[in-house]
Order: sequence, then structure tokens, then C-alpha cells
Amino acid sequence: MPAELVTQTEFARRVGVSRQRVGQLLAEGRLPLDRRTRRIPLAEALAAWTADRGTAPDMTTDEALEIVRQEPPVLRDPGAGPDSAANIATQHAKARAADKVWQARTRELRYQALRGTLVARADVDADSANVAALIRSTLLAIPAKLAPQLSGRILETATVEHLLAAEIEAALAHLYESRFRPKETK
Repeated sequence: MPAELVTQTEFARRVGVSRQRVGQLLAEGRLPLDRRTRRIPLAEALAAWTADRGTAPDMTTDEALEIVRQEPPVLRDPGAGPDSAANIATQHAKARAADKVWQARTRELRYQALRGTLVARADVDADSANVAALIRSTLLAIPAKLAPQLSGRILETATVEHLLAAEIEAALAHLYESRFRPKETK
């Protein structure tokens, strides 16, 4: 199946920028162009667009293409005329504001990830599971470890309590072995 080719104007409309901006991106080599037809291959350009802007990290190119191929909804204020300039300007301002908020949140997340203050949930889940398994196995080993020390002896209650407390504290010390534990500052 041949790639879907669109004009600069059509691509600009689909991604929500001006035709001049698309021309600028083409001149900078940041968007692909079919030199023979002077048209933009939609799938390839959309992938380059999302990669360049850092948008839609949780969306595949196919999903993004499906959204872009849809006709944009016509947003109207029921009280205003369908094509009133005020209605169009208001909707445009709302859309731009929402886009700016999303971009700011995305930049903040990238910044936190670079600083190391944001960690992937899968990494934290895996580390938590490892620490929990280590604590569980250590706690389950306490009876076998203390049985030889306690068998055949008559020990005072305080001695038994001390032995049990020491082993439980050693098991719980594994809680501090998480690689995500904050570093101690001096």
C-alpha cells in the first residue's frame, strides 16, 4: 500500500500549526518530503513530528495516525452563531492553553526524570517485590536459625526476647536496602 501523501497545508491543519511552520520544518530537514510529488508522507511525517516535539509518549504511531486522519470536531458555543469569530477565537484559545499545559507537564516530567527524582513505576514495583521477598524469606528462616540455640536449654524470658528481637531487626534491616531509598545528606 503506497504511503498517504498530503500537502503542507493539509499536514499543518492536521497537526494544528501554520503552513509556514511546516515549511520551516521541511527546510530544516525535520519533516520528510517526497521530492517527486512535493508532498509529505503522512505516517513518516507524523512519527517525525511526535518525536521532534516529544508528544504522545504513550501512543503508537498507528494510534496517532488514526487520530490525525479523523476530521477535527467543530467546536461551537450553542449561544453564538456557528461560524462566529468570537466562538472560533474562544475555542482556539482553549485548545492552545490546553496544549501549553500539556507541554509544560511533559517538560516537568522529563526534567524530574533527568534529575533522578522521577523513577519508572515498573522499577519501583520490581524493587519493592525484591525487598519484600527478601524480608519474607529472612523472617521465615528465624525459627530454623534460633531452634538450635534454644533447644535443650532453659533460658530466661529476657534472653529469648533478646534473641528474637535481634533476628527480627536483622530481617527488617532489609527495608533499607531499596535502591530508591533517599541518600543520607551529611
